Amino acid sequence: MKQLYPLFILFAAISLVACHKGGNDPSATDPNANLLMVPDTGVYYVKSGTVSVTTPDTTFTYDASKDFVVIYPKANAYLIGCSNIKNQVLILQSLGKPIISSPDSLLYAQVIGGPNSAAYYYINSTFTNVGAINLTAYNTNGEAAAGTFTLNLSQAATGTFTFLNTNVYKVTGSFDLKLSPK
Repeated sequence: MKQLYPLFILFAAISLVACHKGGNDPSATDPNANLLMVPDTGVYYVKSGTVSVTTPDTTFTYDASKDFVVIYPKANAYLIGCSNIKNQVLILQSLGKPIISSPDSLLYAQVIGGPNSAAYYYINSTFTNVGAINLTAYNTNGEAAAGTFTLNLSQAATGTFTFLNTNVYKVTGSFDLKLSPK
């Protein structure tokens, strides 16, 4: 019986180490266990992360900790929307569901803001070749959504939707939006 005593201690020590490493703790194996996930449909308010937008006029950034940033997944598309106290607005609407590393066309895009925001804003003049969004992360590893976008937009007069010219302007940006804690 004394010969089994060291074996029993060894077994107990292995059990304690296994429990300490997260035996039944889901957060030990799932990095998202303590985070609120983006739903399949409905509005998700992002609490941390940034969205950066560069127009021909300027570059500005939305900070989700102080600005309004949402992800709105729908049945067959998703929308990312941002606004801030300076009345700068960004709206991106995809043509498909969020898929990582698969560029998706955009149905609609609008950028309001910048130094001449009283005179014009950027919006798509057609619903073809609006631009693309490329997700590098979505609802995983603490990321609500991360990626880049490129837009082909026209200038429109503020308040009238009258296009100022036939030029198409390239607008680019990136986003790194974090999942919120439970």
